[in-house]
Amino acid sequence: ELGEEEIATGHMIVYTSADSVLQICGNEETFGLEELYRCCEIARELTLREEWKVGRVIARPYIGKRRGEFERTSNRHDYALKPSGATVLNALKDAGFDVISVGKIVDIFDGEGITEAHKSQSSVHGMEQTIELAKQEFEGLLLEVNCQIAELRNLLKEINAVKEELEKINQCSVSHIKAKEARRQRLEQRNDALANEFRRLKPEIADAHKKLNDLIEGIAAYAGTMQNLHDLLKASFPIRFAENDRQALLEGVNAIADNAISRIRREREKADNDIRRNENHISMTQATFWGMIALLLILASFFALVIFANVKLLHLEILNEITVVYAGLIAITLAAVSFIFYKWKH
Repeated sequence: ELGEEEIATGHMIVYTSADSVLQICGNEETFGLEELYRCCEIARELTLREEWKVGRVIARPYIGKRRGEFERTSNRHDYALKPSGATVLNALKDAGFDVISVGKIVDIFDGEGITEAHKSQSSVHGMEQTIELAKQEFEGLLLEVNCQIAELRNLLKEINAVKEELEKINQCSVSHIKAKEARRQRLEQRNDALANEFRRLKPEIADAHKKLNDLIEGIAAYAGTMQNLHDLLKASFPIRFAENDRQALLEGVNAIADNAISRIRREREKADNDIRRNENHISMTQATFWGMIALLLILASFFALVIFANVKLLHLEILNEITVVYAGLIAITLAAVSFIFYKWKH
């Protein structure tokens, strides 16, 4: 903003910042670098008064002839206050160590405690100088500092490794707790569902249990009736077929009836066990019930046919054929009932 005016009038550009500094800016081509340094030295003397004590006076040379072309040069120079007392640099120098400065450090400390100084043209140039100086042999603290830095880095790596391990453990713990809580919630939901389902099925279970009891009592009464009928037939009507055939026929009928009763009792025991466990849904289907009724009706009709055969004196071969037909009907009925029980169980 003021470069063109400074070139035209020869006035210096003076400014400051938040730091304790006074900066003087001049064009190297028109104002002159040496003149700029001379003015800064005068300003340094003036600002040494106790009421001011400015930390640094900085010479800021630049080049260019018009706005947009101005840029700073590497000929900056800092005029700093001498340290108010001995610094670490003085202690190192007095102890025989090499104290090497790069860039403006020598100006900031006004040369105090410095054994070797290297001016820099830019920040990049300063880093390059530092790298090259670190490769040289000198008596300083750099090697010890490097070892300490390496130890600190290793320690930091170990701390980070422990931190990562703790984070993994924490994640595993959180995951385990979440999984355990999810399992607990699923179990509670399952228990609630089972309890609700049992409450819903309780009337049906009780009704099925009552029907089973009634059916077993009816079968027992029917068995007594069949026995009485058998005794009546034996005492009142002549039997027209051989005693061995009659005995075999009665044994077959009794075996079928016993088989049916055994199946019904096993189903009753299974229903009672399922009710006690509270885990299975028990439902006696109407098809099974009517299958049992059909079986009993077949047996009743068969015994009625036996009575009729004795009264009408049917031929033995015809009676045997009818017996085979009834045995087939009984087998089909038992197979249907068994299939229904199998499908219900699975």
